[in-house]
Amino acid sequence: MVAPEVQGIDLFKIANRSISGWVPSFKMGSAAAPVKLPFYSQLEERLILWLEYHPLVVGTAVVGGG
Repeated sequence: MVAPEVQGIDLFKIANRSISGWVPSFKMGSAAAPVKLPFYSQLEERLILWLEYHPLVVGTAVVGGG
């Protein structure tokens, strides 16, 4: 027996790349409800964290949007 194919968005893949994890962003959201930004590699995770805590960066856009 074959399972039916489910069509839609795969929440764990963006632009055919697997999401490694999520980083909370307090600059894009509020302290009560931070926005979660996905990252694919350790380099992207470090870049998101650097942008999050750098004092001259007001806000961040989605990094690695394909």
